[in-house]
Amino acid sequence: MGGIDKIDDPNGGLGSVLGILQRDSLLVMSGLLLIASALVMLISRRMTRSLSALASVTEKIAAGDYRLSLPVIRRGHEVGQLADSFRRMVDEVQEREQALTALTQDLERRARRGAARGLVSALWSVPQSWRRPGSGGRVAAGKSDARDAV
Repeated sequence: MGGIDKIDDPNGGLGSVLGILQRDSLLVMSGLLLIASALVMLISRRMTRSLSALASVTEKIAAGDYRLSLPVIRRGHEVGQLADSFRRMVDEVQEREQALTALTQDLERRARRGAARGLVSALWSVPQSWRRPGSGGRVAAGKSDARDAV
């Protein structure tokens, strides 16, 4: 019977060997596909977590809170570079905001001083006829006072 099997199989038993190789290749490929899928999920989860943390910090900064609690992200990684750039940007924005606040406060002080000087100057420029007699140069308060002043 062994001779008849060889006659029936034109490849001389090669078909069964190829079937085994196909099955083994399919198992190896399936295993590699599972491993690759697991790696992709792991990497995407890490990137998503990092990007979510950055988005959360941007919301805080938009509300005026400049305290940063960014996650430590590996150097050389694109998300890590983004986090480093983000830190530098926040530092610069905070410095500019502090400078702007200081400038605004200085201008407000100057405006108050200037307004007080302007008020004194305006009061001294009121015509003498509008001032109440015997009041030390104070301006008449009402119509009856103004008539009395004339």
